[in-house]
Amino acid sequence: MTQLLGFGTGTVNFFGRYAYVGEGRHGFHGVVWTEPDEPQAAIGSHLHSLAYPANYKKHVDAGALLTEAYEHSGHDIQDVVLRGEYLYTANGPGGFEVFDVANIDQKGFSERIVSAPVSPLGQRTRIHTSYATSIALPSTLALDPARQRIPENEEQPIDLFYAFVYISDREEGLVISNVATLVDGNPDNNFLKESETVRFNPDGVLTGATFVAAAGHRLYMTTPRGLYVVDVSDPMHPRIAGELTNGFLRNPRCVAIQFRYGFITDDDGLKIVDLTEPTRPVPIPRATVRLRHAGRLYVARTYAYVANGPEGIGHCRC
Repeated sequence: MTQLLGFGTGTVNFFGRYAYVGEGRHGFHGVVWTEPDEPQAAIGSHLHSLAYPANYKKHVDAGALLTEAYEHSGHDIQDVVLRGEYLYTANGPGGFEVFDVANIDQKGFSERIVSAPVSPLGQRTRIHTSYATSIALPSTLALDPARQRIPENEEQPIDLFYAFVYISDREEGLVISNVATLVDGNPDNNFLKESETVRFNPDGVLTGATFVAAAGHRLYMTTPRGLYVVDVSDPMHPRIAGELTNGFLRNPRCVAIQFRYGFITDDDGLKIVDLTEPTRPVPIPRATVRLRHAGRLYVARTYAYVANGPEGIGHCRC
C-alpha cells in the first residue's frame, strides 16, 4: 500500500501525474503519484512492480511512502477541483481562489504553483466569501459559452451554465461566480469580478452549507437542515426548487449524484435518496450504511468510497 508522507487528510483530486491534496490551514500539495513515462503506472501498484521493478523496490524499501510534492499556502483549504491548468479551491476564510498549476512539472520554475503568473496587475483569480467550504464545476472540460463559433462547423451553442463556478459557503450559503475568462485562452484578462457574482441565501436556509454538487441545471447542497435543490437554469437568478428537511438526514456533510440517486454522508453514515423527480428527494432508509465518521465521498459505477475519519476509507457497493 502506498501512503502520503506528511501530507494532510483533506480533500484530494487526482489528475495525470499529480494528486492535489487540500490540507486545511496548511494549504495544499501537488503530490507525484505515478511514473512520468509510459506506461504511467501508479507508484506502488502491481503494474509498477512489473514495468519499473527497480523503482518499485526503491519505493517499498523506503516504506511505501510518497514524498515528492510541491506546495502552496492557503487560508484553510476545504476543497480542490482541477480544470485544465487551473486548480479551483474553496479556501475557507480566503474565499474562492484559483491557482495556476500549468508549470507544476516544469523544473525550470522556482515556484511551480502560482496565484498570479501574469502579475497581480494582470490577473486576479479570487472572489472573497466569508468561509468557502466546497466548489462545483459543471464539467472539468474547458467549455467556453462565449467562444466564437464557425457556422460551417455546425457547432451547437454551449449553455451559460458552464460559464460559472458554484461555491458553498458556511455563512453566505451559495456563491455563484462567472469564471469563463479562465477558459478563453487569454491569460491577460483573468479577472474574476464581483459584478458577475451572485450570493444566494434566501431567508438564511443555506446557512451552514457544507457541500455543493452540480448535476444538470441543478445544484444539490447539504446544510445542517438537510438537502436543498437549487435550480440554476439562469445562473444569475438561482431559486430553491426542492428540499429534504424532514429529519432523515442528520447533519449532512457531503453529497454525490449518480443517475437518479443522491448519495449523502451524515452523522449516521452513508444514506441514499431517490432523485427521479429532482425537486422532490425521496429517502431510501433501507439503503443506509452505518459509518461513524463519514465525511467526503466519491461514487464510481457501483461503489461509493467514503472518507471515514480514523477508520480510513469505507467502500460500499451500491
